[in-house]
Amino acid sequence: MRSRKISLGLAVIAAMSLAACGGTSGPNSTSASKDLLAEIKQSKVVTIGTSNDEPWSAVKDGKADGIVPDLIREYLKRKGIEAEVRSTPMPFDSLIPALTSGRIQVMGDAMYRTPEREKHVAFTDVLFYNTEGLAVAKGNPLGIQDLAGLCGHTGATYKGTIWAESLKKASAACPGGKQITVKVYGTIYEAFQDIQTGRVQGVLADASIAALAIKQNPNLNMELSAGYAPDKQDSDNALAVAPQNRAFVDDFSAVFKEMKADGTVARIFENAGLSPADTWLEL
Repeated sequence: MRSRKISLGLAVIAAMSLAACGGTSGPNSTSASKDLLAEIKQSKVVTIGTSNDEPWSAVKDGKADGIVPDLIREYLKRKGIEAEVRSTPMPFDSLIPALTSGRIQVMGDAMYRTPEREKHVAFTDVLFYNTEGLAVAKGNPLGIQDLAGLCGHTGATYKGTIWAESLKKASAACPGGKQITVKVYGTIYEAFQDIQTGRVQGVLADASIAALAIKQNPNLNMELSAGYAPDKQDSDNALAVAPQNRAFVDDFSAVFKEMKADGTVARIFENAGLSPADTWLEL
């Protein structure tokens, strides 16, 4: 949702992609200076990337679905642009390389703004706050309330997140011989499945995604640790585009401010089941 997610390797890949592609802004771009909004208006398509994480952004029945696609649709509507929001699913750690290489035009998922990422992409203003949660086995039989509770056990997250480093840092503070075994999965759902199998005792993940997964699939036999208290201040999420398209993010940010002020954003969140919306929209 996710998450302050970018490793040095991803940063290098993103930088290489920018150099290799000359900074094209979309799959059919012919000029780095071409205005993204004009491009969308002409093609009647905006291509976004998603890691398929409901309720934020996913592909359902071949169509872009979720809060972020709906925010983009509302923005286009207010700009008087008729365009399909077309979503391309991929692993979360592929979103920035896909954006900088021109495979997608907008990073249409839940992503934390970080200084490292801002070296490679242009972010909008903050759209919402989405903290992480600590998923544990149902009933929390080990009584895990924080990362220190994972000492001597296995903690996990998924590729592209900053949470692997959080687990490693927590492990370094564990008493001797009781470090956290850190596992990094390809997707959030693989990590959740291993809570059920007992291979993992705690998973750091987007709290909203984890809560929805628990609701939709009780057979996961997991819950969010009630004692885990993340810092909301560090969970600001935004859209991203290639660096040369800063005019787009400035315009989106201005229109989003209007959408938020008139209650449209809150309605989109609550229609997606995130209620009260201010939980995600305000610090």
